Amino acid sequence: MDPEPNGFPNFFGTSAAAPHAAGAAALLLECNSALTPDGVYNLLESTAIDMFTPGYDLDTGYGLVNAVAAANIACTSTGNAQDLIGTYWPEAGQFYLDIDGNNSWTPGVDIIANYGASGDLPVAGDWNGDGDDEIGVYRPGTGQFFLDVDESNGWTPGVDAVARFGAANDLPTAGDWNGDGDDNIGVYRSGTRQFFLDSDESDSWTPGVDTIANYGTLGLMPVAGKW
Repeated sequence: MDPEPNGFPNFFGTSAAAPHAAGAAALLLECNSALTPDGVYNLLESTAIDMFTPGYDLDTGYGLVNAVAAANIACTSTGNAQDLIGTYWPEAGQFYLDIDGNNSWTPGVDIIANYGASGDLPVAGDWNGDGDDEIGVYRPGTGQFFLDVDESNGWTPGVDAVARFGAANDLPTAGDWNGDGDDNIGVYRSGTRQFFLDSDESDSWTPGVDTIANYGTLGLMPVAGKW
């Protein structure tokens, strides 16, 4: 079978996939020894080439391992030990990020990233498990997250993630809800004082698995962290 098509028949199954996945994992760890097992898994999953049914499916899982794409992210990880500040200009859809960590704007060093559309709300988190945070936006009118999975600081069709989570006019948040080392999306519904957290990392609401937390009073805004 050659569903891509790329001229090479596919050989499916654990015996076919395991050596390739193991080799790709070793390559990622050679580039970035700080990666956790979950981080390696998430990098391989988020950069895989989708096959057959869009998204995860029982025939091909998350798709064909793309070792080059995963390694490009792992090998360019900055490995910052601390979080750095930044701002978001909602009318222009631009992030301004303090890359050098001096708490002021440094022309030619700090980054301006065009991401999102006018009216979007900013969010940041480690979407791919490489140890660095990446940018993203939440579109409150449609309840959609747009996440910069490949760390290009721009939208990459077919690679960056679109996740529908929450309802119109929810407020975005992100954090490591399940303790696996990477961040997951969530929303806060100020009218009902409820957090809705994507605990299973499916990028969609899973009844009975994802978390609902009643917290705060009417009109407050969300914040998350390791307190």
